Amino acid sequence: MIKSYKFILIIEAVILLLSWFFKPYISFDENRSFGTFQIFILSFLPAIVLGISILFQKIAISVIQSDSGKIHEGFSEEKIWKISFYTNLLFAIVAIIAVMIIWLLKFEIAPVTTYDFSRDMATILLTLLIASFAIGILLVIKKTVWEVNKFVGILMILISILVFLAAVYIPAIGYFYLNKTFGDSVENTVEVSDSADEMTEVADEPDTKDYDFYSFNQKDFSDVETGGYFEKYYDRGTNENAKSQELLALFLSKNLDIRDDQYISEMRYAIMYAQHEDEFSEINDIDEQMGRKPEEIRQAFDSYKPLIYAFLNDKIYFDSNLNLIVEALIASHEDIAETENAEVSMKKINTIMNMGFKGEFPGEYFESLQPFMSEKVLAPLKKNAQKFEEEFEYNYKLNAVWIYSFWGRRFEEKNHEEVFKILQEINLHYQES
Repeated sequence: MIKSYKFILIIEAVILLLSWFFKPYISFDENRSFGTFQIFILSFLPAIVLGISILFQKIAISVIQSDSGKIHEGFSEEKIWKISFYTNLLFAIVAIIAVMIIWLLKFEIAPVTTYDFSRDMATILLTLLIASFAIGILLVIKKTVWEVNKFVGILMILISILVFLAAVYIPAIGYFYLNKTFGDSVENTVEVSDSADEMTEVADEPDTKDYDFYSFNQKDFSDVETGGYFEKYYDRGTNENAKSQELLALFLSKNLDIRDDQYISEMRYAIMYAQHEDEFSEINDIDEQMGRKPEEIRQAFDSYKPLIYAFLNDKIYFDSNLNLIVEALIASHEDIAETENAEVSMKKINTIMNMGFKGEFPGEYFESLQPFMSEKVLAPLKKNAQKFEEEFEYNYKLNAVWIYSFWGRRFEEKNHEEVFKILQEINLHYQES
């Protein structure tokens, strides 16, 4: 079936390069880990891509044979391509075995980042392909010099082994991490509590609340003009202005649970609850379709800021403590910007949040992020968490971790600069009004 190893590897490279331009939606479980089905697909992915390449090779060779009666000289088997092919096949086998062992040991596999995960996978497979080609060259050199200089031949073998191990190890630690108790840590945006019972309690809490404290759903701002950015996400014939007002009222009243003298922790719980409820499916669908590109975020904000400011007048903005969150996010960004390298700091923050500590939550995260924190941010957060009395320390640290990890996530999404500008614009609007 295999008539040209060279052609197979070239086809595989083309498939991976093309896949880099596509961004299919990748879903994760409630702990931001891979589910069982995804683990199996992930383990067989190198083999699947290799199999597709072999199939294309067979089709192409058949066409060439039918046209010329023989395989074109350019498709003849060459030792270097043959070695590269079998090395690539070995990578696929190692991936299957490694992932199966991890799964059997009941470790959870999670991506270091979820943004552009499909591109990350294409990058990993391209790295393995390049490594297999390098190993092919090294082993051909080894065979050539073996009779003349066995030392050089052995050196080529050792370098090949190092290249193989590096090609497996570096992507593994750069794009994935394992955790026996990942569910005890933080779900991407610090939304997971440190026990299943606590998670259930938090998720059930919103049902007992009297939503729409400020009667957002009774307000009428039909006279407010918007840019209509979300119209492309609505069904044809939908009144864009009315629909946008309806969804924004729902978002403010229930998704954020805005109320007088609101506590940050309660707002976080409301956000967590909203992510898993059908009532908010339209909002979540738009959020998913819109993505995290900075230009999309900017266009959406510019389009609907007149409506946002209409809903959130000065009194509501300050009475609900929204100003506290905006000011804390701005000040925390400034703290990070004052470090030696802000981007490195944001990346480090995101890495800390993805480590999955096994100790006290959120204490360990708080201690790890403390070097980035300032009293300017922490003082108002402490005051806001006073209501919780016995749970004061838990909620205070949870809020601090969320505020600072916010920028690690925005850096991962590559929109941190635009989001910071928008927050500054919001803050300036209310300071001047």
